[in-house]
Amino acid sequence: MKNIVLGFAALSLASTLSFAEELPKPIKSSGVFFGVDYFQGESEYKVDVSGLFSGDEEFDQTGVRVKFGVHDKNNIRFQGYLKIEDFDDAFDDKIYGFGADAIFTFPVQPTFSPYLLVGFSSDWTELDDPGIEYSEDSLNAFALKGGVGALFRLNQKIELQAGFDIQYRSWQEIEVDDPMFGRVDIEQEDVSKTIYLGLNFFF
Repeated sequence: MKNIVLGFAALSLASTLSFAEELPKPIKSSGVFFGVDYFQGESEYKVDVSGLFSGDEEFDQTGVRVKFGVHDKNNIRFQGYLKIEDFDDAFDDKIYGFGADAIFTFPVQPTFSPYLLVGFSSDWTELDDPGIEYSEDSLNAFALKGGVGALFRLNQKIELQAGFDIQYRSWQEIEVDDPMFGRVDIEQEDVSKTIYLGLNFFF
């Protein structure tokens, strides 16, 4: 029995050393990367129509981000991105946007780094509802967000990223011709909570 226990201990130690040797080396102090994220979540959408009506409703969100960024020497990342978002039935067309994030990483191991994120984006969607006359052809918005997440090194060139964001987005005020009330103003905003999963590729 003693020999069996010692054998298992030796096998365990050898496996540990072998795994340690296979761990990917740390990312260099700076490096350029590009990546892709898929995100989904829910948003509380609020609308106010010239003080005549106000309400809120929850909508599902799904979308894709294509990112390009750099990792600096102080474990801070800066990334820009383009996105396409499907905001369920809140708008007839998809939402498009571009944004930028600052990501503050806290390396725990060479292969694992939790992080905090802050960022902003500029979004827009087309307005094309039959029978409704808008004052604009498109609707623009400005958004601020914050979040948490983690980075998982897969090898020297590829990294898995997962996170959770909270975003506040304010849409521009627009006017609509209403047959009963005439010209009315519409104000809109939404607050979303999303989770995302993506891959980063280092040069």
